[in-house]
Amino acid sequence: MAVMIVRAAKLPAAAAGNTFTDRTAISEWAQSAVASASASHVIDGYSDGSFKAQANATRAEAVTVIMKALKK
Repeated sequence: MAVMIVRAAKLPAAAAGNTFTDRTAISEWAQSAVASASASHVIDGYSDGSFKAQANATRAEAVTVIMKALKK
């Protein structure tokens, strides 16, 4: 989802975003998009500091991300 929203919203590239507790689970090909989305605060992760890259996004999470991206 991070890759799609970064491309669709044309978010600026970021060298680093949030340091998620489960950052090793983020695929290498998605790391720059996750950094960009988190640096732009479009995707903030979970309250426990994780990103949960291998989990499915809920409809509510998808709507939240889209709404945040539209405001950028």
